[in-house]
Amino acid sequence: MFFFSILILVIFKCFFFPQLMLVEIIGVLLEREESQKADLLEEQDSIIQWTPLHFAACLGHLEATKLILHQNCSSVAYLKDKEGMSALHIAAKEGHVSVMREIILHKPEACDLVDNRGWTPLHIAVVNGKLSVVKYILNTARLDFMLNTADKDGNTPLHLAAGFKYKRIINVLVNDCRVDKRATNLKYLKPIDILLTNVNIGEFFRCWFVKKLEQQGGQESLQSIIYRVEQWNQLVRNVDNHHHHPMEKAIKSDRLKKISDTHLLVAALIATVTFTAAFTLPGGYENDDHTSKGMAVLSNKIFFKVFVVADSVAFYCSAASVLLQFFSSIEHNYYLLLRFTRIAATLTYISIFGMVIAFTSGLRVVMPSSSSLVYYTLIMGGCCIFLFIIGCL
Repeated sequence: MFFFSILILVIFKCFFFPQLMLVEIIGVLLEREESQKADLLEEQDSIIQWTPLHFAACLGHLEATKLILHQNCSSVAYLKDKEGMSALHIAAKEGHVSVMREIILHKPEACDLVDNRGWTPLHIAVVNGKLSVVKYILNTARLDFMLNTADKDGNTPLHLAAGFKYKRIINVLVNDCRVDKRATNLKYLKPIDILLTNVNIGEFFRCWFVKKLEQQGGQESLQSIIYRVEQWNQLVRNVDNHHHHPMEKAIKSDRLKKISDTHLLVAALIATVTFTAAFTLPGGYENDDHTSKGMAVLSNKIFFKVFVVADSVAFYCSAASVLLQFFSSIEHNYYLLLRFTRIAATLTYISIFGMVIAFTSGLRVVMPSSSSLVYYTLIMGGCCIFLFIIGCL
């Protein structure tokens, strides 16, 4: 136990102080008889039952990993901790691809190990959001079997990815034709069923991934459809039970009308501003007596074209929003009023986005390229656009 503690301490020091001398110290500790060397390398700590290789994999220390694996007497790569995870699992959890590659090179059978939940290193990488590990496994031929391996609950890596927030990992798995999109877990759920209930990735990405899964044959399972029908029937019963509360619905309709009035005011202001901007173009008009008289002076500038497009989008969307708000003002059906309000709010959001782009490009086109204000305008406009995109997601 004494030499085991020293070895673990040296591995930690190798991580924080990566000097050749410290790696040589590990080599000195391993200069003993084969039986003693095996006992030292395979000794596990009393708390989480990690071996020296587990610690090296966790820290991502490649040299220490190589030194341990080069000992022919050691089967340390096959030992598991109290959660059933091998050193390969730990490396996948921490995202250390180089350590994983080294373990697989020397001990390829370690790939077949699963933890207490039946998880492979790919399951571990998906749950912990390690995109580099996921890509490495997908690009390694000998690890193909992990793509559709099911855990004790019948969940494949795609099942797990569908329930988490890591959009890029979901995208990589969905786009790989080798991944089974029709796999069903022990609850008779497919990846698309779990994805439909995932609120962590945003409506846009959820619809995008669902469409891709459906195109590859991963349609919704019967279990999920039955569940949704039951939920809908329960909702209908709840609505029927509230029919004797007309005052509650009236209050909701009144609140929606107040929200609609606010949207109408914002949309009308945007329509007014963008309409005015369209006829007071940046740079003005040609005044000379020739064929281009009355045309915009800066019409050939790229930022002027961006201004025209963005201003047009903002005006048309805000005008459509005003029209919808007008219809909603004379509508008494609560559900139609709700639909009108949602669509109008979306159009208003787009028009605000277009107005910001038009403002930024309009300022940029009339400024000299050498002015420091150009960078200030573009940075502020970019920050505003970034916030809009984040809000949309």
